[in-house]
Amino acid sequence: MDANQIKVPLFYLAPISYYGLIFNNIAHFSNAGMFMRKSYLHRGFISSSSGTQELIIPLCKHKEDSYFEDIRISNYNKWQKNHWRSIKTNYNSSPYFQFYQDDFERIYKTDYHFLTDINRSMNQVICTCLSMSFQTSENPFNTGLLTRDFWKMELPEYHQVFEKEHGFISGLSILDLLFNLGPESRIYLQKISPLPQNRITTFEP
Repeated sequence: MDANQIKVPLFYLAPISYYGLIFNNIAHFSNAGMFMRKSYLHRGFISSSSGTQELIIPLCKHKEDSYFEDIRISNYNKWQKNHWRSIKTNYNSSPYFQFYQDDFERIYKTDYHFLTDINRSMNQVICTCLSMSFQTSENPFNTGLLTRDFWKMELPEYHQVFEKEHGFISGLSILDLLFNLGPESRIYLQKISPLPQNRITTFEP
């Protein structure tokens, strides 16, 4: 197996560093592994007028040692409508929101019962927007890749919607990059320094 091949968890609204890693390496998405609360598996961060806004998918009750593929979504509180309204409200004035709007709106108007299903749909759309291939693996990801600290890295600044109010905010979802840079997002991802190989392999099974 190629030393650069990485199996990454299938996140919901993953940070930019996640796609930088995938873009600059041989990576496959995987939903085979243990679920971890407070991870990007069911949450993401977007920019808002008040700073950073966290979007969390509500989940049905499950055992602490549940597998990711068994996690069910709780669809009682219209979370999809709320998530899409937040995204549309905060990014409607961004340069490329309308360019990608229909693709993402379809996701939020589709009923999903399992977390892996919406995450797969979300990443398929994102990969299409970035002209990246969507490759999956049946092999498990390592739970070390679920920790949010793993994905923290210094990013080159780019124009953001609320930059005048809050300055540049790092650690946001890939949606922030897409809606602000559009097709140039690929060029931006190329500039991100790949994570050190020894750090990546440390978390590989």
